[in-house]
Amino acid sequence: HLVRSIMDSTKRKDSFITDSKANVALIGAGWWSQGWHLPHLSRNQNVNIVAIVDTSDQPKSNLNPHLQPLSDLAKTYSCPVFKSVRDMLDDPTIGANVDGCIVCTPHATHFQIGEELLREGEKRGKPM
Repeated sequence: HLVRSIMDSTKRKDSFITDSKANVALIGAGWWSQGWHLPHLSRNQNVNIVAIVDTSDQPKSNLNPHLQPLSDLAKTYSCPVFKSVRDMLDDPTIGANVDGCIVCTPHATHFQIGEELLREGEKRGKPM
């Protein structure tokens, strides 16, 4: 379960973004995301999946050669997709409303993505 104490209490305009649920973005749309995180998050009544970020339109994996393209994931999970973390954070509808992110990218990218999210959280005065 996600910690709900980090949630923002301001009113939100979009129907898929609410105050009563944690608004979570998933960064990386590969095997772990499609096989584990997205299905479980979508069934969690305390979570809204508000964005999926991946640099590739068609994620690839040796573990599952049948990954869905980003366009299908956007339809399946009713959320927008972005090519970069910065694009997601700069989006006026999504970026300001993200309560947390799950980073599901290659290990070598975790530091850079984590640092960007932490700096953004510092600017906003709330953890990410």
